[in-house]
Amino acid sequence: MDELIRSESTGTAKELAYKLSISRRHVYNYLKTLNSIGRATRFDTTKNSYVYKEPR
Repeated sequence: MDELIRSESTGTAKELAYKLSISRRHVYNYLKTLNSIGRATRFDTTKNSYVYKEPR
């Protein structure tokens, strides 16, 4: 997931779930976990991808 977010190629939550072979609920849980450890994400509608709010 981190690699896909960094390359800005996640797609929607549904598409990301498909790419990772997990449920959409798991995608949201992972995103919540990333947020809790300081790697906040947001969905960029122009890129149609989840992106990190702040680059590392």
